Amino acid sequence: MKNLLSILSLIFLILMSSCEKDPNTKIPENITEGDIYGVIQKGPFVRGSKVTITELDKNLNMTGKTYTTQI
Repeated sequence: MKNLLSILSLIFLILMSSCEKDPNTKIPENITEGDIYGVIQKGPFVRGSKVTITELDKNLNMTGKTYTTQI
């Protein structure tokens, strides 16, 4: 039993030491309070519904930025 525990501990340590952080991980930007201009379409939202806002550029192409909130 002691041998098994030692082996499992060794395997766990090897696996954990092989994990490394991705250096290309981006830190999300802080969103400050401000005004949002544009057009929205309201659906049959119920209190507690989640809403996702997708940012568009001047040509109405998605920029890839999305913001999620809850009503």
